[in-house]
Amino acid sequence: MKKYYLISAAVLSILAAVSCEKEASDGLVEEAPAVTTTISADIVSTKAGLGAKDGDYWPNYWKTDDQISVNGTTSDALDSEFNDKAKADFTFAGAVETPYCAAYPASAVSGYSAGSATVTVPATQTYVEGSYDPAAYLMVGKSAVAGSVSLSPCVSVFHLSITGDKSISRIVLTGGVGAALSGSYTTDFSTLTPSSVSNEVEMLPASPVALPAEFFFCVPSGLSGNIQIEAFDNEGGSMPKSGTLKSAFVAGQMYSATFAYAPSFNIEITAEGVTSSTAVICWDNDPAPAYTIGVYSDAGCSSLVNSYAVPADDACWGGASPRFCISGLDAGTTYYVKVTNVAQSIDSNILPVTTAAFDIVVPDD
Repeated sequence: MKKYYLISAAVLSILAAVSCEKEASDGLVEEAPAVTTTISADIVSTKAGLGAKDGDYWPNYWKTDDQISVNGTTSDALDSEFNDKAKADFTFAGAVETPYCAAYPASAVSGYSAGSATVTVPATQTYVEGSYDPAAYLMVGKSAVAGSVSLSPCVSVFHLSITGDKSISRIVLTGGVGAALSGSYTTDFSTLTPSSVSNEVEMLPASPVALPAEFFFCVPSGLSGNIQIEAFDNEGGSMPKSGTLKSAFVAGQMYSATFAYAPSFNIEITAEGVTSSTAVICWDNDPAPAYTIGVYSDAGCSSLVNSYAVPADDACWGGASPRFCISGLDAGTTYYVKVTNVAQSIDSNILPVTTAAFDIVVPDD
């Protein structure tokens, strides 16, 4: 939808243009033009939003291809001429009768019947640089007055700023038992009632996001109590943070938190006994699980040089913390090693290992 966060209602003016048949001069009946409904959506500038601040306010804009739903009917995609405009005209095929029951985004609405429907807040939200996932920013509204309806936000925005030098591949936000952060809700277009919900929502970037960065979650209003945030990076590290909200989240408001990302690894590997062709990889974990050891030529671990699979409870561990010797390495070369717990799909840190140079010393004459 909008690039900027909407805190107050979007006011929609609905104008239904209905044409009648008329008799042509030659006595033939002309075909009536198709009935359409035009919705003029006016977005008011509001405090506490996203985008460039303009005095005490942040502008809110519609975006090309936005669609709204009124009485279970989806509008046409918004024309590009209204991109980044505070007011836009949406077109519907057919007449729209009162009472009006409207929602944004249209894709969130299903099962509309007689003034009620199901709306969905996605369990996985897409990372959008500098904004929220428009598919998760839910608004509803209804009106018995012909020509207008107001849409009000049903969600709060949780603004998470993370500093550090890693790249984030996933963030999970978890509420307490009984919290509703995602899932389906029934609505009468004025309030939401949880139907089939989860206390968890995640954000998945299309590609890892380099820190420092900002992430914006849309969560249904009313979130309170304890929450946990867990961030994951593309090197197998993760970091949990937890806290208690001072008050319940209010719809249309933004709440912020900041932390420095200092990852830990469920599997922390080191190297010892490095020679010109071998290295012993060590980690302090239970030797019972099955592990794979990957040796790569690049730091991104995309070019595999060799891999080793060690079954669970393998005799090679000897009952000690895992130690594994990789061999056949080239002298004076840097490799990147990663260990994976197969059963739990948990990766270690990525460890650079540089083999010793192999020099032939020529005696003096």
